[in-house]
Amino acid sequence: MNFLHLWALGIGAGALAIPVAVHFLTKPRPVTHPLATIRFLREIIEEKRSRSRLRDLIVLLLRTIAVGLLAMALARPWLSNSQAVEAIPDDATVRVIVIDVSQSMSAKTAGTTAIAQAQTIALKYLDYSPNLQANVVLVGAKPRPSFKSVSPNLAIVREAVRSAVPRCERADVKSAMNLISAMLTESKVSKSELIVISDFQRSNWSNLFLDSIPTDTKILLESVAPESINNIAVTGFRLSGRAIVDSDVVLECDIANYSDQDTDVKINIDLNDSQMAATGKVNAQSVGTLTASMKFTQPQWVSGWIELQGNNDAILADDTRPIAFRIDSPPKVVVLTKATQKKEANSAFFLRQALEVIAGSASLEGKANSNASSRHQTIDPSNTSAEATAESLRDADIFLINHCGALDRSIVDMISLRVRRGKGLLYIAGEAVDAVNLDLFATAMGNGYQPPVQLVPPDSDIKRKDLFVRDIRSRQPPFDIFGEQAIAAMQTTRIGGGLASRALETGLRDQVVAELSDSSALLFLTSCDAGTVTVLNADLDASNWCSQPSFFPVFNELINATFNNRSSSSESFGGEPLIRQLAHSITESANLTVESADKRSAEAESFGSWEWNATQSNFIWAWPDPVGPGVYQLINKREPVIATAISTPAVESDPKTLNADLLQGRLAGTRTIAFRDAKSTNEKSDQWWNWLIVACILGLASEIITLRWFSA
Repeated sequence: MNFLHLWALGIGAGALAIPVAVHFLTKPRPVTHPLATIRFLREIIEEKRSRSRLRDLIVLLLRTIAVGLLAMALARPWLSNSQAVEAIPDDATVRVIVIDVSQSMSAKTAGTTAIAQAQTIALKYLDYSPNLQANVVLVGAKPRPSFKSVSPNLAIVREAVRSAVPRCERADVKSAMNLISAMLTESKVSKSELIVISDFQRSNWSNLFLDSIPTDTKILLESVAPESINNIAVTGFRLSGRAIVDSDVVLECDIANYSDQDTDVKINIDLNDSQMAATGKVNAQSVGTLTASMKFTQPQWVSGWIELQGNNDAILADDTRPIAFRIDSPPKVVVLTKATQKKEANSAFFLRQALEVIAGSASLEGKANSNASSRHQTIDPSNTSAEATAESLRDADIFLINHCGALDRSIVDMISLRVRRGKGLLYIAGEAVDAVNLDLFATAMGNGYQPPVQLVPPDSDIKRKDLFVRDIRSRQPPFDIFGEQAIAAMQTTRIGGGLASRALETGLRDQVVAELSDSSALLFLTSCDAGTVTVLNADLDASNWCSQPSFFPVFNELINATFNNRSSSSESFGGEPLIRQLAHSITESANLTVESADKRSAEAESFGSWEWNATQSNFIWAWPDPVGPGVYQLINKREPVIATAISTPAVESDPKTLNADLLQGRLAGTRTIAFRDAKSTNEKSDQWWNWLIVACILGLASEIITLRWFSA
């Protein structure tokens, strides 16, 4: 047991003499009276004397106890276990204070924020003492210490505490513990203490591991988590597919409702000075999605904010979220083929018609639009110069290969590089030479390409003819457009030609979205680094599919799936390294500058660096420690060439916290740690003085009752 005011005990010890002195000073003295006989009087006096002695002893005891209890109450006793951390140490001590500065620490209850409470607690442990060396580590997406090691300069440490503010970041607890472990290990002082001040949000602190902290370190966890709060937040956004000029751009906004009641919400979306709204109901303890649709008439970078309307909860920072995305031109498709478009319908004819429909170059009357038709180009690699082929491939978004014969290795390498950077490859494999080409692509694309099957030439005695579609994954593109009717839509389709397939252990089986009656793969889609590879295993000239009603919608979805794999949206999280590759159209001579997209974005002292990468022939923007929230963009010739929204991870909006039992139990492992929050009494109980006052009053009341009883 310890006492807050030790001086009260000294005064109390002296005060204990008062009731004793009163007892003896007020003791009645004998008085002489002349009497004829004292026999009977002596008996009465002896009886009263023994009764008075008992009364006086009880009264003396009660008065002494009352004075002692009052002195102890004024001294303010409190209990402390062996793991407690004293505010002012008695001997040489190394102390590291950890303050959580993730966004959840901005929660405001009863007029004060969690970070303000954390600062008050931290400063209590940083009062000047010649025995103390300390450091403070602010924990967000990365740990930020005020010094590289502990320091006796407590003034600087206190200033670092006062300047701490919540950041739009999550808390990387593991990195912080590793840093602190090295800091404590390097210290030459034998006594070390670790004080962690946080709301102990479940999403961040459930991976708290103290194994790396020296075993002789005293650990105190100080919680500033509110008892219970409700929070409604904008936790994310995405585009439904790729954003294309003159097409509907559907923005999907995630709204999380961390309360126990279903809530009607309204959001306002402000994009490039144009506004729109969306409303909906979000169920309790769930995430709902609100959508808004818009169109754009030209390629551009679009930025803005999503904002909850009329929301007043504990965490205001997540009521808004920055967004940025790119509006692209329709995809440019380069068709590599030796097949020529004949008067009679063949695969080259149908593919060209399908591409014109996709590009919007065919009207309902069948009239062509020459501007849209420029979005696709057909080349024969065997009859085109290497320079012309390279020029055509450089600007392509999708490479469509059909009956192209053996491809030169330089073409394979060029296409593979472009696909790895985010372009798409649609390969129609109908001949034995296509197996060789696909093997070349697999080698050139490297480990980022893991197809589910390998296509190989069929045995010479097997004729692939009149095969029907046996199995379809109707919930995946491109067949999801038919829903449950996918099998019926493909029922009359017969496939000829193509290759046999062999399953690979390195790929995912569910990437095969359709199989044929001979168990070979008809179609599979897989990723290749940032791009997409789609392989259709069929000879369209030997199949009837091109003349079937299902061909055009499936082919349209294939083009979209191949092109839309990489989202047009651009989002990063505060404090986490940002790396962006600029388009290859931005040359080395470009004079790039960076700026905030609007006045609402947080100010930044540095925006990282952007350097020319000669190997990939493009700029790479690297920002090791991005601030936020906000939208930031690189500018070339007064036009944004890339933009990114810096926001907070969605988990920071979940107010669920860890309780003392979990922190001191499973997460503490084999070591004993102390825990303290606003309600706990196991670490420092300051309620004893209340009970001592009550006991003192009861003692005085007992004295009165005793006197009354003896006088009766």
